Amino acid sequence: MFQKTATKTPEAMFSKRLLSRLYRLKQIHERYQHMDTFLGEILGAVVIGDNHLSLSPKFEVKPIKVLADSVESSDGKIVVDEEHGKLVRILRQVDVKGYHNLYAEKLSDQNQSAKIASFEEQKRKWSIPPAQS
Repeated sequence: MFQKTATKTPEAMFSKRLLSRLYRLKQIHERYQHMDTFLGEILGAVVIGDNHLSLSPKFEVKPIKVLADSVESSDGKIVVDEEHGKLVRILRQVDVKGYHNLYAEKLSDQNQSAKIASFEEQKRKWSIPPAQS
């Protein structure tokens, strides 16, 4: 999933381990089948958050309903409900390779990384006004 980069940020390493673990859990146990919802949240954040038309996103509108009937196995499940569902825009298709590359690129950006050498270094950065352009 992740392209090879010269430098890996803590976010990139964490994300790779987390997504690999979720994939393995989903493969070995039925209780983890709902992980697709979490993975969909990541996909949606990348596609909508960066508004990258190069990913060729295709959307459709469907009436959905979230089940909440105090039954553990179905609570939170999202179903299409033509009669009482609320219309929402759903991501139907995206350029998968482009998405993976963009996701890896964003996580590998050293300027976006939370990694800092020390709190004192961060305080110095905060005390310098941004450059005027």
